[in-house]
Amino acid sequence: MKTHKWQQAMFIIGVLMSFAVMVACVILVYQTFFRDTSTDIDDPKDPYKIIREEILEEAKVLVSKHYVDDALALITQRPEIRNKDVDAYVAQLKIVQSSYVRYQGRIEHIFFHSLIVGPQKAYGPTSSDPKGYDLWMITVDEFKKILDQLYSRGYVLVSLEDIYEHVDGRWEEKPLFLPYGKKPLLVSVDNVGYTTSRIKDGFASKLILNEEMELISEITHSDQSKTLSKEGDVFPILETFLKKHPDFSYQDARAMLGVTGNMGILGYDPNKPEEKEEAIRLVNHMKTLGWEFVNHSYTHAAGNYYSETSKLSSIQEDFELFHETMNPIMGKSNVFIAPFGILLKEPMFSYIQQQGYNVYATVDRRSQPVIQQGSLLLPRVNIDGFVMRNDTEYINEHFFNVSEVFDSLRNP
Repeated sequence: MKTHKWQQAMFIIGVLMSFAVMVACVILVYQTFFRDTSTDIDDPKDPYKIIREEILEEAKVLVSKHYVDDALALITQRPEIRNKDVDAYVAQLKIVQSSYVRYQGRIEHIFFHSLIVGPQKAYGPTSSDPKGYDLWMITVDEFKKILDQLYSRGYVLVSLEDIYEHVDGRWEEKPLFLPYGKKPLLVSVDNVGYTTSRIKDGFASKLILNEEMELISEITHSDQSKTLSKEGDVFPILETFLKKHPDFSYQDARAMLGVTGNMGILGYDPNKPEEKEEAIRLVNHMKTLGWEFVNHSYTHAAGNYYSETSKLSSIQEDFELFHETMNPIMGKSNVFIAPFGILLKEPMFSYIQQQGYNVYATVDRRSQPVIQQGSLLLPRVNIDGFVMRNDTEYINEHFFNVSEVFDSLRNP
């Protein structure tokens, strides 16, 4: 039978189409089961380019704050973004992850008071307490230098829950993994209220949130004019420092704020509804950043309150006032920072435990945390003029070089 040319052409076309379909199937099978489905990061047709960049940026932020495990999980749970560059970064993260070792050493806890913004006023002839400020406070300039030295010595801010956990009614040490050579540091700030006399003597007058939700100190001058500063107290200064050195904080740890009830809280009067509302807003935001608010008493008084002659009735009164005025603003805490570092005797100590406080902070520059009657006792090192003058060698050895920090405006 004679075959027409058009039939031959159709046959050839059919063969070619069958071959094309077969090739397409092979390619599909290869892409599905054998080919690395990741795309090149510079491919303009890459549908995952933007999301990949966003995820990698988020991972880098996590790593800078010691969330290495979370960074790895963030990437590995999104296989569609993987390519050679991402795989190389994951390999780097695993090396970083392996560099974290369990810390075994001293647990240091240092504390500050509100910072002196104007040393000329604080130490000057019109100051209400120049000697007290010289003994128990430090200046803004000193604090900034201390941060630099703590960072250079390998300290990393941690929270209490990073190193201890309360299990079945008792405290236990919790394994903490840090990069080799790094050391944990607990920090607290006492008396976080701004009294009229201190405002006059060169301290900040209030802590506020600006429109960008940043912590800013309000400073009231002698003529009653006000200025805003990111260098008015511990809180904005530390936040600024952490933007430059995020690795100074382990997983967003900050510090404990020891609130003294009769001083208000961060410049706000809890008895004024509008100020109370703003204080709650400020406290809640600070908590999201990692700041912790704890009980530093209502009265901060000696005598029948916090001394060798303390009376149970006075301690009960103090705690009732604190809970009534401060808890609605800052919430309930399990940490009590004792005024003057006094370790109360029985029955006061047991009363404090009964109020839900199983962490009791004192002042002791040599001791380490211990368990007493089910409570965790936290010794703290006071960083102030007294210690810098009278325990210089110890501070030099453990924290910073005093001669490089000491403010020349201090009283001789």
